[in-house]
Amino acid sequence: MAVQSKVVPRTTSVEKLEEEVRRKIFDTLKRSLYVLRVDTGSCNGCEIEIFAALSPLYDVERFGIKLVISPRHADALLVTGPVTRQYRPVLERVYRMTPDPKVVIAVGACACGGGVWYNSFAVEGGVDRVIPVDVYVPGCPPHPIAILHGILVALDVLKQKMKKVSYREEKPEKEWKLKPPLVLLFEEKAPIKMSWELYRDIVRTARKYLGYLYGARIAKDYLAILGQVKTLDELREASKKIVEAWNRDPRIAQVVEELNKVVEKYFAQKQ
Repeated sequence: MAVQSKVVPRTTSVEKLEEEVRRKIFDTLKRSLYVLRVDTGSCNGCEIEIFAALSPLYDVERFGIKLVISPRHADALLVTGPVTRQYRPVLERVYRMTPDPKVVIAVGACACGGGVWYNSFAVEGGVDRVIPVDVYVPGCPPHPIAILHGILVALDVLKQKMKKVSYREEKPEKEWKLKPPLVLLFEEKAPIKMSWELYRDIVRTARKYLGYLYGARIAKDYLAILGQVKTLDELREASKKIVEAWNRDPRIAQVVEELNKVVEKYFAQKQ
């Protein structure tokens, strides 16, 4: 479960955190904490505060916090800014390249929830919409001491991950191999009702890319088609009618493709 770092008063002295940070880093890693800074589309406000934390005034490197330039060397990812659509695959690749166990720290309002661009077609939203986030550091921008406190909280999360033991139960083999029709995703009562989770994700995805007005229109048309088909293949063919109704607008085509992915993901979870 992700942890939200509390807002630390600016009157808090960095010396008060120095001893605790040093002790936790040594107890957890027996060496310095390697941090990779990842900018996914910020305004550089949070970066200024991060660089201020590295300045001689705070000098967090003396606590054992070391910035690295390769994700393969990192123990923690310090992510700033809303995740733009162009940067999403890069962030996913950086996350995969970072060795486990690792922690992800979202720094700033944009990284925590998207900021003022949370519903823009150009961004995916906060960092947790793309990769798992362990610690949230709110603020626009957060103070260097608040960032240091977020790293302090992340050390506790990292320590728990290092001692984590996972058990996986084998799934029994299914008696049938064919996929059930999509109507199984709906309640059998009349009129047909869709599960709230699927309805929410469809409307949220449509509004994220097209806004509230046009997103609601696309979602309404898509839901009407979804209630008539029985298989995923029929859904893909029927959803092309929405794109044709909008003069084959490439933006509408992309939104419809994202909606199909939402249904396929939900459908796979129900099997």
